[in-house]
Amino acid sequence: MANIRLAAIDMDGTALRGDRSLHPENIAAIHRATERGIQVALASGRMFLSLRRFADDIGLEMPIVSSNGAYVVDDSAQIVLNATVSDSIALAILDYCESHQLHVNLYTGSGIACVRETSWLVTYAERVQNFSPEPLGLDACREISPNKMLIFAEPEDLDTHGRTLRDMVPPGLGTWVRSEPDFLELLPPDVTKGYGLSRLAAHMDVPPVEVAAIGDYLNDLEMLEWAGTAAAVANAHPKILETAGVVYPSNEEAGVAAFLDALG
Repeated sequence: MANIRLAAIDMDGTALRGDRSLHPENIAAIHRATERGIQVALASGRMFLSLRRFADDIGLEMPIVSSNGAYVVDDSAQIVLNATVSDSIALAILDYCESHQLHVNLYTGSGIACVRETSWLVTYAERVQNFSPEPLGLDACREISPNKMLIFAEPEDLDTHGRTLRDMVPPGLGTWVRSEPDFLELLPPDVTKGYGLSRLAAHMDVPPVEVAAIGDYLNDLEMLEWAGTAAAVANAHPKILETAGVVYPSNEEAGVAAFLDALG
């Protein structure tokens, strides 16, 4: 294994347990890795401020790849990347969601907005726990240039709406990703976690061979394909398990700690 200088860890389903809390062993392993000279980055579909709170819990200044790679900062809070969905595409998706009564969140570096409170907002707040979207109304949401848009629906409904939504965004004007069974996300063109991590690594002058990453779901795929060392937790999606070079224990069993400690 190459000398690893940067390790990216996914959060939900990977570093976080089912109750969305950080396993204490993962926190301890992050500190051990840092002491060995490995910079640990949090890489997630979550917005920046949500991940910033986890970094505070860990007790370290950490690089953050948020919004599935659209908003990236280094360990000095310098913005490395702030990519946004085009205004015309964002408005079209927002109007579609309104006409079909779909809940959609709009993410920026400073918060999460939605049109109104719905049962999905409550579900999201309960799931994420440390940050809740702010209902701003349709007019205010139409003024936002989001880093990403997240649409909620039952998985089978997302399958149906997803086909229509994908047809609404021409190739090269946006990136769609399924981050959880009931989450469908629209990102700026060509943006993935892998792209966001590559921009962070370039900013830090770290080549891909010296980057390791671990994840569990489909939005981690490009990140694992790009990193020189790719790993998954045992509870990962089958496609992620196929992509990863090594599989560690599940998120409930502190698999991230085992991953970080194995980096030497």
